[in-house]
Amino acid sequence: MTLFEEQFLWLLRAGLWGKEETEFPMIAACYIDWTSLLSLSKRQTTLLLVQDGLEVLLDGQKARNNERVVIPPRALLKIQNLRIQTQNVHRDLNQIISEIDRLLRASGIFTVLLKGESMAAIYPRPESRNCGDIDLFVHPEDYKQAATLLASRFEAVTKKTEKHGSFRRGHYNIELHFRTLVLQRPWLRRYFDEYSQSVLSQPKDLLELPFADGKVLVPPIIYNAVFLLGHIYHHFIEGGIGLRQVCDWTLYVNLYMSDIDKDELARRLTRFGLMDAWRVFGCLVVRYLGLSPEKMPFYDPREQDRARRVLSIILREGNFGRYGRGDLAGKKDDSYSRKKSKSLRLFFQRTKLRFSIFPEDVLLYILKWAGESMSRVWNKR
Repeated sequence: MTLFEEQFLWLLRAGLWGKEETEFPMIAACYIDWTSLLSLSKRQTTLLLVQDGLEVLLDGQKARNNERVVIPPRALLKIQNLRIQTQNVHRDLNQIISEIDRLLRASGIFTVLLKGESMAAIYPRPESRNCGDIDLFVHPEDYKQAATLLASRFEAVTKKTEKHGSFRRGHYNIELHFRTLVLQRPWLRRYFDEYSQSVLSQPKDLLELPFADGKVLVPPIIYNAVFLLGHIYHHFIEGGIGLRQVCDWTLYVNLYMSDIDKDELARRLTRFGLMDAWRVFGCLVVRYLGLSPEKMPFYDPREQDRARRVLSIILREGNFGRYGRGDLAGKKDDSYSRKKSKSLRLFFQRTKLRFSIFPEDVLLYILKWAGESMSRVWNKR
């Protein structure tokens, strides 16, 4: 791991927990490669958390009368502007979520807010969580009516996928889900769908989160812990994931896992083939994000090597795998065949790394990808 990656993780931990746990890693007094550090923070969509960590570092240095780290003024201005923009986006997203909730409730349909804005509430500073899309779940039987109602207020932007339909207002994307998660193992998908529908179908069994000018429903604790981990794992296998999503799960586990039925959690994770992923990512957040081992159910320090390799992939590829292409990055003057060749080489390069960590699920993904690719080629004939 490079020095700036160690510095990034130190600042990220300090931002998550609001305190220093170790000495800040530097090879010389106040030396930081700001270009690399801030670029990595941006790729992981954790720039504001890193700024929070920097404030912790500066406060500690001031208390000890140490020479203080100085962030370049231009970079500081960009971060401050991002914080203001993020606060405005949180406000707009909250208003849209409340509007949709009222719209659907008026027709007898209740929604469940998944991840996203519901996670911001568990951060030390909610505005430090970078915003994403709005994800709302409705029961499959209510989906058609709910989609029609949303189409009357929002722009429908894509056809229905295997999980959701998509809508937009301005720059904001809304995903209306009738399925929350597509597991890698197809023989387990139906069971998770049944679990989701049974758990998320009764408002009395859900949690209420104070929100904007009212309240919204969010999943119960055990379901959400499994779902958040499953979402991270699904994206890690199929394309990539940023540390923002891993931070969400880390803070959620820290807040709720001490008081849950761990036997029930173990049954669910085992039933859906996610226990192995839980242990690897659990080791990652304990080792690198500062979660106490006592707070992580089923923590297994023997998974440190796989956790290190997962983190290496995340740091290299960034949020949803958008980075880390190296010489396989596309260029405007690339021919169609050259672009396809690069895409194929990148796919196998990335899946090879993942296969050594999670062989069964990566193999299933390769088979799924090959089938979908052949289907697209056949349909173009």
